[in-house]
Amino acid sequence: MSFISEEIILKLEKLGCSAKIVSISHINEMRDELFALRDNNFIDKKLYEDMLSGMNFDSDSVLKNAKSIIVVAAPQIITKASFQNKNNTYSLTIPPTYVADYIICKVTALIYETVSDHGFSAEKAPIPKKQLAVKSGLAKYGRNNITYINGMGSFHTLMGYYTDLDLLVDSWQVAEITNGCTNCSVCLKNCPTGAISANRFLIHGEKCMTYFNEYSLPNYDFPEWIKAEWHNSLVGCMSCQLKCPKNATFVNKHIELAAFTEEETNLILDKVPLNILPEDTLKKLDNIAMTSNYSFLSRNIGVLFTDKYKI
Repeated sequence: MSFISEEIILKLEKLGCSAKIVSISHINEMRDELFALRDNNFIDKKLYEDMLSGMNFDSDSVLKNAKSIIVVAAPQIITKASFQNKNNTYSLTIPPTYVADYIICKVTALIYETVSDHGFSAEKAPIPKKQLAVKSGLAKYGRNNITYINGMGSFHTLMGYYTDLDLLVDSWQVAEITNGCTNCSVCLKNCPTGAISANRFLIHGEKCMTYFNEYSLPNYDFPEWIKAEWHNSLVGCMSCQLKCPKNATFVNKHIELAAFTEEETNLILDKVPLNILPEDTLKKLDNIAMTSNYSFLSRNIGVLFTDKYKI
């Protein structure tokens, strides 16, 4: 079956992606490692319930007789969207990985079609992609717990797939830290909330701006201790990635995918339901992957209308 694996990897490389394949036998190790972090309070229990409880390590419930896991990394760039508000225009950032539907669909179709052509099956794997990427050798951890890949830095999106392909060569290995991180503290110094600390490798995810930016309970607002100037992205956070030396060649690349008029901005700020928004506005939200994040978009936009982002 190795020729099928090689075919998949070569096809993915033509899309600009990188990939590795590992044995399904490691799935219990992944599960046990994640649960140990949770049970020993290295992962905040509330954060776990909010962000990680949907992980499913029972591969048979997703794909019967799964034998291997494909992990894929696709390069991403920063996305920008502009919003007019009170006669001013603000250019706001959406970090890499959020606007990824197009490449995810393309990679998924490629993998499904290729394995199907040879009489096999594949399904998306709802397991921790960063953990899978570093244990497969596809990526290395940064000190900020974000994954880094040669030629992509931390600007990529990760995907995982269960398959019933037999595996002859297993790339599983010990997780590694990327070169240069051991003696570097740039991300630690630039993390506004103190989520990255000097006394442990795993970040304090419950302090990370990304966690608060993605939280979407009704009427939820940011905690009072979060300062206004710490906000920097429509969703997620770019503080550590923008200053990271490993990302020096990637941080100036971006693409603007949507420009919202004053009227459209006001509709969003007023939390007008998606099914009532004009079709053009919905298309713009789709372009920046914000229809799925619409529940907190009004809150997140409001804190970014400052001189810092005015153009």
